[in-house]
Amino acid sequence: MDANLEKLEEAEGTGSAQNGPAEEASRGHDLVWEEEKEELSDISYNITSYGADYMVDGIVRRFRQGDIFVPDFQRKFVWTWTQSSRFIESLLLGLPVPGIFLYKEKDSEKMQIVDGQQRILSLERFYPEEELKTHKSKSRIHKPLKGDHEYFFNQHYNNLKPEFRRKLDNSILHATIFEQRSPESNCNSIYEVFGRINTGGTLLHSQEVRSCLYYGNLSRWLRDFNSRNKEWRKFLNHSKSDSHNEELILRIIALKQNLSSYNYPLKHFLNSFMESNRDPSQEWLNYIEKWIHCISKFAVKNIHKEIFFRNHRVVPVIAEAILIGIWNRIEELEGNDISESSFSRPELLQDAAAQLLKDAEFQKLTKHKTTSLEAVKGRIEKATKAFKEVV
Repeated sequence: MDANLEKLEEAEGTGSAQNGPAEEASRGHDLVWEEEKEELSDISYNITSYGADYMVDGIVRRFRQGDIFVPDFQRKFVWTWTQSSRFIESLLLGLPVPGIFLYKEKDSEKMQIVDGQQRILSLERFYPEEELKTHKSKSRIHKPLKGDHEYFFNQHYNNLKPEFRRKLDNSILHATIFEQRSPESNCNSIYEVFGRINTGGTLLHSQEVRSCLYYGNLSRWLRDFNSRNKEWRKFLNHSKSDSHNEELILRIIALKQNLSSYNYPLKHFLNSFMESNRDPSQEWLNYIEKWIHCISKFAVKNIHKEIFFRNHRVVPVIAEAILIGIWNRIEELEGNDISESSFSRPELLQDAAAQLLKDAEFQKLTKHKTTSLEAVKGRIEKATKAFKEVV
C-alpha cells in the first residue's frame, strides 16, 4: 500500500487544478457547514454525580500535582488579570462564587476540569509555589491583585495580613463531580453532558468535547496535522485551523477504516473510534498521515476547490465522500502500474467530481438525513465508483 502512495505522489498532476468557477456542478447545491442535527439516540445512561467542597489551597495543590487538570483541548487562559483579581477579591470578602464541574476518570481517578478553568488558573497564578511546597515547584513571579477593592489593590499573597491569607486558604469552592457508570463500552453520556453544562459563554464544538474525553496521541496528532500539514492546509484553502477541520480529518479516517461497522448517530460513531484509538502506534499514525497528505495533494492538483466549498467553508459530506473515494480507488490499484499517463488529463477527474455533484441521488445523500447509514455509505460508494471510471 505504501508503494501505491509513492506512485500516487509521482503520478499527481504537476499543476494545481484550475481556480475557475464550477458553477454548473454546484448550482442548486448551496450547502453550508452545519449538517442536520442528529436526534438523540434512545440509549439509557447511568451517571453518578455528587457535590464536594474543596478549600482553595487544596484545589491549587491538587491542580499543581496533576490530580485536577485542564484537558489538552481547552481554550487558553482568557481572563484579564483584573477579572482574576475580582474573583480572588470575592473570596477574600466572603462573597459567594460559582461552583466548578469536574469529570472523574474511571481508571486514573484524576479529574478533568469541565467548567471552572479560569477560576482555578486565577488562583494558581496568585499563589506562590513555595506556599504549597509541591514537587513541581517553579520559579515564577506571581502578580499582585489589580481588582476594584482599594484595600487589596497591588497586594501579593505574601503581603496579605495573616487573617486574610487564612480566609482565602479556607474559602470553599463547591465542585460537582460526575462519572458514567453505564454503559461501560463508551463515554457518550459524558460527551453529551460536557457539551451542555460548560458555561464559558461560547458553546464548545463537538470535536473540542471529543478531544477532551478521549485525549491522547490521536487527539494531539489531529490538532498537529490540521495546523501544520501544507497539503491539507492548501486543500482547506488556508482557512482557519479549528476543531471543525480536525473533525473532518477524523471523519475521513474513521469512515475509511470502519465504514462497514458505521452506526447512527455519527457523533457516537466518532466518539467510539477516538476512544478505541486514543493512543495508536506511531506506525499507524505515520500511515494515516501519509494517506491524508497524498489524497489532499491529489485533490488540490486535480479538482476545483469550488467542488468542496460553499460560502467559503468546506462541506464535510462532499469532502469526505470524494477524498475517501479517491483513497479507495488508489487502494484498488495496489500492484498495478500507476503511471504518469494515468493522470495526464486532470480534466477527467474534475469532470468526474462535477458530474458526481450533479447526480440527483448523490445530492439527496448529501442534503437529507446526511448522517444516516444509507446516506453515509451511499455517497462514499457513489464517489468511489465515479473515480473508478477515470483513475
